[in-house]
Amino acid sequence: MAIRAVPVPAYATNTVADHTHILRDSGARAVIVSSGLLADRLRSAGEAAGGLDLLLEMGSAQWSMMLADATAPDDVIRDAEKIPPTAMACLIYTSGTGGAPRGVMLPHRCILSNCGGAFRVGAATAAEG
Repeated sequence: MAIRAVPVPAYATNTVADHTHILRDSGARAVIVSSGLLADRLRSAGEAAGGLDLLLEMGSAQWSMMLADATAPDDVIRDAEKIPPTAMACLIYTSGTGGAPRGVMLPHRCILSNCGGAFRVGAATAAEG
């Protein structure tokens, strides 16, 4: 989010057709998955949706290289501070039980509000205990 990429989380149980729809509808060009099985599904969906620029499996050597990057995050932090609260932070799709999955655009202010609420609940709980 800090680099203004918009995450589009998807259900691991989605079919290839569901993933294809979400890729086409969202315009996503890069995918990060947790397993080889999901990588296979998303590879097929990506091909059907017109191609992907990146398909990254978290267990791969490519992922390990990304984790080993020791570059300081200062540049990302400076950029993140410039993001307006109304900018889209995340695009979440429904499960599609009433038809094709539909995307819901969440701005940064919604995500930050949820984080603030969770922090307040956590602080109140800690004060009670």
